[in-house]
Amino acid sequence: LLSSTSSQRSSLMRPYRCADCNKGFAQIAHLRIHQRTHSGERPYCCISCGKSFAENSKLRIHQRTHTGERPGPEPLTVSCPTRLTHQLTGLV
Repeated sequence: LLSSTSSQRSSLMRPYRCADCNKGFAQIAHLRIHQRTHSGERPYCCISCGKSFAENSKLRIHQRTHTGERPGPEPLTVSCPTRLTHQLTGLV
């Protein structure tokens, strides 16, 4: 039987290591995003207000503040009473 410690398993599952803090990542892309926390790089800039972000996904979420779009559940539908009941009780 093969035996390995928790840290050995973690090293195998997260082979990409941050040179600054030694945190491990399964994907090199995630390491590159993490490295921005150390470098302060924020390459994604909001064209509406100039605020910048380290991750494109965070910029997209921020941009909703300018459009008024709100993430969340779909609007309530009264065309189907059963569906409306499920929406109100959180079953949908």
